[in-house]
Amino acid sequence: MRIFVAHDFSNPPLRNYRSAFKRVEDKYTIDFVFADEIHSADHLLEQIEQMIVSADACLFDLTTLNHNVFLELGFARGKGKLHYLLFRPGEGLLWRLGYRQGLADVPTDIKGQRVLRYRHLRSLTYQLDDLVQELILRPDLSRSQDMLTARIEELLARNSQGMLIGEVAVGAKLDQTVTRALLQILIEQGRATARGATSARRYFKVAGPLEAA
Repeated sequence: MRIFVAHDFSNPPLRNYRSAFKRVEDKYTIDFVFADEIHSADHLLEQIEQMIVSADACLFDLTTLNHNVFLELGFARGKGKLHYLLFRPGEGLLWRLGYRQGLADVPTDIKGQRVLRYRHLRSLTYQLDDLVQELILRPDLSRSQDMLTARIEELLARNSQGMLIGEVAVGAKLDQTVTRALLQILIEQGRATARGATSARRYFKVAGPLEAA
């Protein structure tokens, strides 16, 4: 899954801003792509538009009210792309003195859109993590879902005695809620099975025709 991210590159909303994206990216093996990763200045806007079109979802950080970010947001909306807003509300004396540009909330005319509000790297990471979990389980974004179910299936194949939900979650480096949902998908597809009471339920890989032979 590829998620396009637009933010003010010259004035990031947080120090080490992208480290939050890196943590979530590594956890779920997805790709966050940023417009400043374009190496050629030729037809820059066209390249950014292509990045937006080819992404599975888009994130636009409006914290510093950057004009380019609003332009890219407008393009994504025009193309009907799945998108979300990021926003760090202004607070504290330094903010009021103009140390960072921004407002206490998003502009009124776009308040109806989904906004992921954060105040520091930790809360930004939590917001991104929750969003990615939600996107992974969308049926129309099955590429990442397929990758993660394959990861879990491989874990089950290496443990013939079965695995508890917590063991699967730790092994797959996923939240238990997401792990449980992905295991249910594997069960519905006949690729895994569960045995035992809820509190001690163990999950097993179902052998395919070649493995069973």
